[in-house]
Parts: sequence; C-alpha cells; structure tokens
Amino acid sequence: MSACRHELGVGVSTPQPPRQFQPCRQDDVQLRFWIQRGLRPELIAHVIQSQPASIDELVRVARIAEAAAAATAAASTDMSLDRMINELAANRNASERNTVEIRRLAEFTGDMSITVDRREGCDTVI
Repeated sequence: MSACRHELGVGVSTPQPPRQFQPCRQDDVQLRFWIQRGLRPELIAHVIQSQPASIDELVRVARIAEAAAAATAAASTDMSLDRMINELAANRNASERNTVEIRRLAEFTGDMSITVDRREGCDTVI
C-alpha cells in the first residue's frame, strides 16, 4: 500500500502565522502625498518646504503651519481694524471741515436771492 500525499507532506503547505501589515515605502510616500493634497492652501507650502519624512512628521509640521497661519490671520485682522479706525477718523475730520465750509458759504450767501426766469426758451438765472 502506498502512503498518501498528506502523510508524506508532499504538496501540502503548512499554515503560516498571520503577518502584520507593513506598508511599503511607496505606500507611505503616496499616503503623505494625498494628505498634503488635502491640506488648506495656506498650510501646504510650509509642509512641502519642510519635506517631512513620515506621516507623523507631516502631521506635526501641518499643526505648526496651522498655528502660524492662525497667528498671522489674527495679526492681519488687527491691522485691518486699525486701518478702518484710521479711515473713519479721517472721514470724520473731512466731514467737520466740509460742515464749517458749508456754514461759511451759507452766511455769505444769506442776503442773496436767486431768481430763475421760467419763461419759455429762457434759461437765465438773475
């Protein structure tokens, strides 16, 4: 009688322990690329310049860039608010000067009267 293949171990694979998933270097590069593509425009330049070597480093650099962008936005908001306050003050000063000029003209022309000749074909102001 001949032995079967299972008894001889021919052509039968022995079960291997499950392997842990280890992403290859190419997968890591592609994942970092897609993460960078999803960043806000004001953050991506900073992240690309830092050239992160891992996803953890990319996240760390992106957080730093986000904090810097928030600080810059707050500073520019303060500057624009200061600019608006200065413009309002300048407009108020111009308005006060115009009011003084209008009062002076009103005093000057107070005794004058204007008569408009409304006859047909006549556009004369007397």
